[in-house]
This record gives sequence, structure tokens and C-alpha cells, in this order.
Amino acid sequence: MKKQLILFLTLSFLLTFAACGTSGSNFASDNLISITDSVTEVEITHIISGTESQWTVNGDELDTLKNWILGLNYSMVQFKEGHSPGDEDGGEAYRFDMTGADHPGFSYVINGPDRCYLLMDGNWYSVSNPSNPP
Repeated sequence: MKKQLILFLTLSFLLTFAACGTSGSNFASDNLISITDSVTEVEITHIISGTESQWTVNGDELDTLKNWILGLNYSMVQFKEGHSPGDEDGGEAYRFDMTGADHPGFSYVINGPDRCYLLMDGNWYSVSNPSNPP
């Protein structure tokens, strides 16, 4: 009886642990996008209404940007060809290019207050807690 109880509790714990690890969202603890310590500056390109502006962040601004990125919750989504957030007219887009990082950068697309997306390595991610980049 005691062995069965221990086996039952062990299996219950393992099933609970497995269920917690299968979330489809990426929260701050397992973000795919991050700015590593080797990155000393990020070049940002902002496009809205056909107007493009560029600037570079470093120092305290870079820390603020890191915290914003780590605070985003997102999950991968797939779109039919020609129907991705980047194919829509209008909207707003930010491109973040990092030197010294494992990946070249990512984009943040805003197509409405609750329709924000990340684009990294050709994959789209829907942001569940959208906010404007700092």
C-alpha cells in the first residue's frame, strides 16, 4: 500500500511538472529574444506612415530596452503566405539590429492596440501583452 501511494504521488508530481512546462507562450524566463551582455548598442529603425527614422541606444537606454524585451509574452503563430502582419498596409514597425549577438536582430510590428507581433529568424510571434518599445 505504501509503495502504491509513493508511486501515485511521484506520478502526480511528474504529470503536474510536465503540464507546467508545456505552455505555448514565452514568458520572461524562457524568452527567445534577448540582448546579451556582449551587446553594447542596438540600432533601431522605426517606420510609421512611410516615414523612417533611425537611432542607436546604449548605456541606460539599452538596459531599459532589455527589460522591455524580457517583459514581453509571446507565442509562435503561422500565417498563410501573403497574410502575415508584415503584409498588411499601415501599421508601425521597429527593427532592432544588434552587434555582437547570436542572432542579427528582430522586428516588432504594431498593427493595432491588440495586434502586435515579433518577427525573428523568419518566424512570427503574437505578443499577448503588447506595449510600445521604450
